[in-house]
Amino acid sequence: MSGTGVISKRGTLSRQNIIQTAAVMVDRDGADAFSMRRLGAEIGVDPMAVYHYIPNRAALLRELVRLFLDALDVPGPTLIWQDWVRAFSQNFRSTAKRHPGLFRVFSQSGDWSAEYLAVEEALHATLAEAVFSPQQRVRAGRLVMAYTENFVLWELSGSIASNDADERAQFIGLIESRDLPQVAALSEHILNVDADDEFAFGLDVTTRGLEAMLCPLATRADSPSNHS
Repeated sequence: MSGTGVISKRGTLSRQNIIQTAAVMVDRDGADAFSMRRLGAEIGVDPMAVYHYIPNRAALLRELVRLFLDALDVPGPTLIWQDWVRAFSQNFRSTAKRHPGLFRVFSQSGDWSAEYLAVEEALHATLAEAVFSPQQRVRAGRLVMAYTENFVLWELSGSIASNDADERAQFIGLIESRDLPQVAALSEHILNVDADDEFAFGLDVTTRGLEAMLCPLATRADSPSNHS
């Protein structure tokens, strides 16, 4: 079957149906398992029929990136910049955990898009309220995005999680067989992980570090010599 009149097992084939089905698949099965052949099978059509609506796999992945960005809950402009950064990062993490496949497609994409630039605009508009230089504002934005994205990647890989019984036994066996007094003293903290607390801790470090950078700039801006 081919052409714009193709009928799938789930209804009329359409561009939106293809994109939404692909989104469900990558969240369910992972981005690495996704293929146009499997997409066709999921919808119930010959894979070649999909190309009447989406020219290639790369174009479909760009649509999935847009879906992820559209799902983000970007805070409004009423918050002070520190609270905005915390709220944005928390919302980003929540969205990524709800849509892990879409997030991985986004994290692997190097393309600019209007949707991504809209997120950047909101972030830089918030940071503009602080006394950052233009270069510092760009670097601060990159820092916020890098921390948030990489924490979620680490979390989804299972690296930020409490250890099960086998992992604990392996860990304890290793520290008992080696001279690792600092690791041994911290073992319970290392083995028992609260991902929410870990993420909040990193956000506090990020925002307070940025605040510390602002102090000398604000002091210079407010000094009498700059108002004479």
